[in-house]
Amino acid sequence: MRYDRAIFAGSFDPFHNGHLSVAMEAARIFKTVVVKVMNNPAKQHRFDIGQRFAMVKAAVEGNDCGIIAEIDAYGTLAACAKYGDAAIVRGIRNGKDIEPELELNSITRLYYPDVLTVLIPCEPEYAYLSSTIVRGLWDASLDVTPVAPWLVGVIGQ
Repeated sequence: MRYDRAIFAGSFDPFHNGHLSVAMEAARIFKTVVVKVMNNPAKQHRFDIGQRFAMVKAAVEGNDCGIIAEIDAYGTLAACAKYGDAAIVRGIRNGKDIEPELELNSITRLYYPDVLTVLIPCEPEYAYLSSTIVRGLWDASLDVTPVAPWLVGVIGQ
């Protein structure tokens, strides 16, 4: 099966430059990259889903590389089935991210053998970056524009 579309799903709480670098790299591989903003019941989100969607939309808007934003209404695997030609993209920062992603891929392939998972490393300058770090900077009233420039535009200071 050939995959023209990729689903890059996450809670993106908040969306930052590391996420964007993964989406941009995915856009070099796939015709369309759907960045799906999800609620994760295992997490207590700092920003609501509408704010997180607005951040993703602000980050990808105006790019000419086939990246679109969606609020998730289906779940990642259901979205793959809905589109029919979609692979899953997962971003990795460092070696610590690989093992849980491989475990998730094993379960995905067991139940959905036609769904391909592609692991894409972020740009090296963002290997340290996480949403937790961005929230910490935000909470400390530090300037987050170097790591998440659209956050201030969406949320305000």
